[in-house]
Amino acid sequence: MIPIAPIILECKVVSEYIAGDHVIFIGEVVEAYQGSEDMPLAFLEGKAVYIEKTS
Repeated sequence: MIPIAPIILECKVVSEYIAGDHVIFIGEVVEAYQGSEDMPLAFLEGKAVYIEKTS
């Protein structure tokens, strides 16, 4: 889990599919948690980055 994410979804895998050289997982949400609202997390160019508030 990523504890600083705004929302955390805990899932169980219910099925998986091969798609070329990828595997697609289909999940069922079993728990949902509210995470931190301090610093939003985003993905940019394949990396996790934090978005800082500006005035």
